[in-house]
Amino acid sequence: MENPKVSIIVPVYNTEKYLRKCINSILAQTFTDFECILVDDCSNDNSPAICDEYSVKDNRVKCIHNKDNMGSSLSRKIGLDVSRGEYIQFIDSDDWIENDMIEKVYEKAVSGNYDVVFCDAYIDELGVSVYDKTPFEDDIIKNIKQFVFCNSMGVGLPFRLTRRSIYDDVIFPNEGYAEDRYITLQVLHKVKKSAYMNSAFYHVYENPNSQIRDTSMKMEMHRYRGLKDNYKYITAFLEKIYGSNLDIFEPELSNVIIYIKDKNPRIFRCIDRKIIKNIYRAITPKSIRKIIWEKIIWGKRHKL
Repeated sequence: MENPKVSIIVPVYNTEKYLRKCINSILAQTFTDFECILVDDCSNDNSPAICDEYSVKDNRVKCIHNKDNMGSSLSRKIGLDVSRGEYIQFIDSDDWIENDMIEKVYEKAVSGNYDVVFCDAYIDELGVSVYDKTPFEDDIIKNIKQFVFCNSMGVGLPFRLTRRSIYDDVIFPNEGYAEDRYITLQVLHKVKKSAYMNSAFYHVYENPNSQIRDTSMKMEMHRYRGLKDNYKYITAFLEKIYGSNLDIFEPELSNVIIYIKDKNPRIFRCIDRKIIKNIYRAITPKSIRKIIWEKIIWGKRHKL
């Protein structure tokens, strides 16, 4: 069997409510010469069964079940390693695409021999679709500022069709936060010819149950560490290419450094503790505080 022209890679984790719509939009494409690689990342809902169901229905669908939870970044890399297409299209499992997306972006890529073709997207939330424009520029410095240092949806890997060879030697870091930005930075420096289509083919669903909306201290710390680590990789990469003086990326670079410091959950935890402590002292009589200290806090510390 000949290799397909396009490999569509979908990392899957606990998205049973949205997964069928995602896969159906892929199988409904007017462009048919593709393979769809579903990478289930140890989902604990019905997602694995749904993936297997579609792999039986359509021979273009291949299902991979990770033995351990790897995160979306490494799951994409796992799908990439087994892909056979000339071009790669990543899609998130709670999103969906217009039925002519692959046809349009592939035709554009082939017609101009482009390494990557960017497109716009719709952000779907509460039944409303908002058009989101990818801030693509012909200048690489401007693109780095937009995709790596600014809060742009265009940084996401799904908003582009990319020649598979471009991902050779690209490092996919552990999932945390901003891993897409580090990958995008590497890709931008490997691309020799790129194009932009002023059309929205991709639909981003703002999933209220996604990990990005988990505000627990554990998840906040996980995201902070990922953000910090990935921007260390980004800075090291830029210094390797441009030298230690990165003034050409100002003021965006300094703004990101400030942003990362402000995202440290420990700062907010300390503030919260101080506030709670002050409120406790203000509303609790001294005599009661003494009893609480003697009977509860002191006792726990000394295992009484």
